[in-house]
Amino acid sequence: MEVRDCVKMKLVIACSGGPDSMALFELCREEGIELVAAHVNYHRRPTANRDEQIVKAYCQKYQIPLEVLHPVYEEGNFQNWAREVRYEFFGNVLKKYQCDGVAVAHHEDDVIETYLFQKQRKMIPEYYGIQEKIWIQKCPVVRPLLNWTKKELIAYCERQMIAYGLDETNDTDDYERNRIRHHQVEHMDERERKDVLSDMRMDNLDLMITREMVNTMLDRYQSILPVEVFERLSHQEKVVYLHALIQRYAKASVSTKECEDLIRQLSSPKNVEISLTNCVKLSKMYHLLEITEKKDVLYSYVLDKLVMMKTDFFTISETGKSVEALTLKEDDFPIMIRNARKGDAISLRFGTKKLNRWFIDRKIPRNERLRWPVVLNRHGEVILVPGIGCDLEHYSNNPTCFVLK
Repeated sequence: MEVRDCVKMKLVIACSGGPDSMALFELCREEGIELVAAHVNYHRRPTANRDEQIVKAYCQKYQIPLEVLHPVYEEGNFQNWAREVRYEFFGNVLKKYQCDGVAVAHHEDDVIETYLFQKQRKMIPEYYGIQEKIWIQKCPVVRPLLNWTKKELIAYCERQMIAYGLDETNDTDDYERNRIRHHQVEHMDERERKDVLSDMRMDNLDLMITREMVNTMLDRYQSILPVEVFERLSHQEKVVYLHALIQRYAKASVSTKECEDLIRQLSSPKNVEISLTNCVKLSKMYHLLEITEKKDVLYSYVLDKLVMMKTDFFTISETGKSVEALTLKEDDFPIMIRNARKGDAISLRFGTKKLNRWFIDRKIPRNERLRWPVVLNRHGEVILVPGIGCDLEHYSNNPTCFVLK
């Protein structure tokens, strides 16, 4: 994407007053693009007010609308907070002026810096480097300068006699990105830059292929995946799969680090249950990996007489298997059919069988246990558990009904 590709758009220019954003400002204005400027002054350095005045002067000279935000930082990670604040602000400006998108001045140096940062941290992101178009906090963002270097943008400002300010905090090595910029990116020759960008394109191609494979898996298996299939995946494929699974079914986003922590937990030979959000959990039960809603299943049906019926949890039928058969007597009514609960047990000819022990022996996943129906007579005694069968008093060769899970 180039600046000329934005000619038919009305844009919010995210302008800090530095050489990158001022160059973008001038390039867009020269192309005749309709613009609104947005500047955020965090008041974190002595030259902050100077940069605000640079943007104001440019906007006054060319009669371009300008919106300025003076946020108050309270606590937490400043970089994360600042990003949240400015994109919320950009989104508000976009709506106010009915613009098509927000233009930011990321350039080729930023692309290389971001890619090296991702690789050094062994991240598996949505995209390596920086994308030309993206949505951030429901805000459409365009980056028309990704083919420009930092040196080219400074030289452009000098030729056009565009005032700009330099952020002195960029000269420090306080942040990892700054160290990458100062000790790697700034010392690269043209050939080295091309090699890094070529590697990045190959990584993005590999990531795209992995994502297509994962999406095919999700379409096939949906929210339940056999553990053996998951274990055959490469590390990158597992990370991408978990990221896509959680995004699709939990409507949440997770980082590479969080996905790797999930992979470590899921590698346990034991059954695992992990809370992802207040409403969703990820579980590995025996041979299945499943993402489900995290909620208590409570249901109870009281019947004064026998009725053939079908619910979301069980079916009362005239036909079924012997372990679903039940012979009811008049004294049993009213009967209750409810979900299995802690402490439930049924008396059989060889002794009392606890449901929890039976669930474990049969390797029944926890979410299925919560929905499993049991039948109780009027005295509150469990007389049938589909899959186990009925107690001695309710067995006959001519059952009155079958209760199917």
